[in-house]
Amino acid sequence: MKVLVGNNGNIDLDGPVEMNRKQRKAFFELMGDMFAVVQEEKSNVVRFERLGNKMFLRQWEPEEYALLLEIEDTKIISEKLGRSWMSVDIKRGEFFSNFMIWVQKKGKNIIDDNVTELIEEFLKEKENDKFLRKEKKKLARQKKKEIRVLEARIENIRSPMNRRRLEIIRSMRKDLDIEAVINEEVAKVQSEIDCIKIELGEA
Repeated sequence: MKVLVGNNGNIDLDGPVEMNRKQRKAFFELMGDMFAVVQEEKSNVVRFERLGNKMFLRQWEPEEYALLLEIEDTKIISEKLGRSWMSVDIKRGEFFSNFMIWVQKKGKNIIDDNVTELIEEFLKEKENDKFLRKEKKKLARQKKKEIRVLEARIENIRSPMNRRRLEIIRSMRKDLDIEAVINEEVAKVQSEIDCIKIELGEA
C-alpha cells in the first residue's frame, strides 16, 4: 500500500485498498477518533486520478455545516473535519449569513429545532432554487433564439426578393397592394416578438 502526501499535507492513497471486516471496522474507528464527520458510501466507481494530478473538491455534508454553528474556532473545525482552514473560513462566510436569513424567514429556531435537519432542508431548497434559475436561463436563451429567428423573418419579408415575388403575384392580381401586404406580415411577426419579450420581461 502506498500513501501519498500532497504539497499541502493532504493524504491520499495510490489505489484501492482491500480490507477484511475487522480491518475496515478498525479503520473507521480510527477515522472516527480523528474526525468529527466520517461517512461510509458505497461506490462502483474507481478513481484513477490521485493527489498531485488534480484538485478534488469534497462536498460538504449537513453534519459538517452544523459544526460551523457549534464551534467558532476555525483551526479546531479544520482539524475535526480534515479540511483546510481556508476551506472552513470560506464556507463559513458563504453559509452562515444565508442560513440565518433563511431560518428567520422560515420562522425556525436553531436552538429548539434539529439543526442538521434544518440544514438539510436549507440545502435542498437552495439546490432547487439553483435548478429553477438554471431552467429559467435556459428558457430565456430559447426565447431569445426565437426572437432572432422572427427578426430574420421580418428581414426576409422586407427583402427585394420577396418584393419581386409579390410583384409577380400583382401582375395576376391588379388589386394587390404590395406595401399593405408587407406591413401586415411584418406586423404579425412583430406581434409574436412583442409577446415573447413580455414573457422575458423586456417589453
